[in-house]
Parts: sequence; C-alpha cells; structure tokens
Amino acid sequence: MDITNLNELPMQPEKFSTTWLESVDWSKLPESASMTMEERAFVNGLIRYYNPTEVLELGVNRGVGTINILNSIIDKPESTLVSIDIAEHVTKGVPVGEEVLRAFPGLPANKWKLIAGKDASEVMESLGKTFDFAVIDTAHYHPIESLNFLSILPFMKDGSIVVVHDTNLQILGDNGTAFAARLLFSVVAANKLEPDLPGRDLTDIAAIQITPDTRKYIGNVIDALFHPWEIYPSSIISSVRELLQKNYPQSFLEKFDTAASKNRVFVASGQRTYNESVMISEYNAIPSNTIFYGAGAAMRNILDRFDTAGVPFRHTIWDQSSSINEIAGFHVAIPDFETQTNEEIPVVITIKNKDIAAEVRAKLESLGYAVFHEFGSFLDSL
Repeated sequence: MDITNLNELPMQPEKFSTTWLESVDWSKLPESASMTMEERAFVNGLIRYYNPTEVLELGVNRGVGTINILNSIIDKPESTLVSIDIAEHVTKGVPVGEEVLRAFPGLPANKWKLIAGKDASEVMESLGKTFDFAVIDTAHYHPIESLNFLSILPFMKDGSIVVVHDTNLQILGDNGTAFAARLLFSVVAANKLEPDLPGRDLTDIAAIQITPDTRKYIGNVIDALFHPWEIYPSSIISSVRELLQKNYPQSFLEKFDTAASKNRVFVASGQRTYNESVMISEYNAIPSNTIFYGAGAAMRNILDRFDTAGVPFRHTIWDQSSSINEIAGFHVAIPDFETQTNEEIPVVITIKNKDIAAEVRAKLESLGYAVFHEFGSFLDSL
C-alpha cells in the first residue's frame, strides 16, 4: 500500500477516480443509512489512491457502504474486505449486509468476510491480520466510535487510513446527541483530511492516517472516555476491557474502568448531573423498609448504581412474575396485594409501562403504601 502523507495527496480524494463509481447503479439501492455521492467519492478516491490490501469496515447495516468499498477494490485480486456489525439483522427478516450479494452476485467468497452479531473488540485478535484501511460507521453515540478506534488501532499498520463517517451528525436522537464521530476525530493525534466541498464549513466524513504519534498520544482517546457517555454499551464493556488489557498500558485500563464505572451510573440515572458524594448520601438515606417493584432493566440499572456508589442494597424487590425469583443476585418476591399497612411504607415502581405502573400504583395506594413511579422522584422526596 502507498503510504503517502494524507496531507500531501496530489488532489482531493473525492476528485480522484470518480468514474469508478459509475459502475454501480446507486439509484437502485436504499437511501437510508447510506453516504452521499460526495462521501462515497471520498472513500472511493482514498481506496483507489492508496491501494490497500486488507480493508476493514465497522458498521454494515444494509450494506450500501460495503458495496462502495467492494466496488473500489473489485478489480484488485489481492485486496479483501472484512465487515463487522454488532447486529445480525437490520430489521426483522432483513439480515445485515443484505444488499451486497444482490449488487455483486458473482462476488468471490474470499473477497468479502461478513461478521455479524459481534463487536470489533470481540473478533479483532482472532482475525490474525493487520489492516491498512478501515471505515468506521457505527452508532455515533459516545463512547462507541472511541471504543471502536481503541479496538482496531493495535491491528492497523502505520500509515494506514481510517475513515470516520457522520463527523457532523449534530442530531438529537433517542440516546442524546450523535457527536461521537466528531469527538474521536477531534482528539486523535494523526494526519487528518476532510473533503473540500464548496459552501460547507464542516463535512460529514473525514480521514485519519495512523502515525507513530497516533500510538504515542492514544491517551487522548482514553481521556475522551471521561466525557459523559450517551449510551452505556454493557454488552461490549468486558470485551473492550480485555482487548485494552492485552494491548495498552495498565494506566489506560485503570482510566477505562473509572470512566466506565462513572458513566454506567450517569447513563442509568437518566440525569445529566453526577455527584458521587451526593449520590452516596441519598442512597444511605433510603428507608430500610423501602420496596422496589419490578425486576426488569430499570431495576438492574438501580442495582448497578448502588454497586458503583459502594452502598449495600438491603431492600425488598417485588415482581408479579412467578418466573422471576432473582435479579443480579438479589431475591425477588411475589408482591403482597392483600395486607393493609398503616406505616406508609415507600414503594418505588421501576416498571416503564405507564398503564401497568398505574394499575400497580392504584392497588398499592389502596393498601396504604406511599408509591413513587420514578426512582428520581423518590430520591427528591427524601
């Protein structure tokens, strides 16, 4: 692969080998979750110029971006693509990467390897290779792109190119503001390049070239993990941690553990403030006779928060389901809807379904319990 400095290319990538894009009828492909033609040209130009042999893609969805990468290497017998997506299906009945074989029905089996249902942190080591080009187009909610980059860096060659998509996706989604790609691009030490598109101050795609400084100052990306997380990716925390333990200094692992621990509470709380001393004080002030109703995900988050704060959980947990008898090692009991109480015992309902919660609340209040539907409102009452 050519290792020309990314900042010394003879022309902008989006202007290089653009006719190659015409071999795909893009109008027949889904528009959702895909790049613009300018962004495809940027990726295509970089691949056509650098001629990578081992290409990596994180984030596949239907496979429209995958088609662009494969189209750019289709005439290069030595070039292959590995695509990884943590999901197995885009929607029910629609597998990840479904468009690829439709676009390339004669694609050689050794040209493309799809790994669905796994995160990069779980499989990079087992691939047994190093890469000279990568495209990251994953969740866009912090810390995902930073964790993606930390996971692949030990397996990227010096001089390799990493393209990051949606670097200007300043939208408010279900999990917050999708700024993760721009944050990664901002903090990583590397040669960097963005398309030169008239009339745009910020573009939505960018390239990073791995240099010795990238590895020397990778602590910048570790430190970025202390920026509040928009989501807590519980399913990959252990695999990312294992990868960090094998490939990075112990001090980085300790920082990761601290950032993950604090952000687990931050995300679970649904709040945008976090003060450990205040939290410890509040949790210790919860009356010992408090009952928590519901043994689902919200209750697990509450238990996580107690654990992180170092406050023992000594309260009763109720759930109507007879099939649930424990959660995170704590006993779950069947609720008592018969006995009247005159003590105003507090009950915190952790069920998200408003109709079910309202029904449970009415029953418990009729028995004399002091009922709260949200954990936050219960803490405010203390």
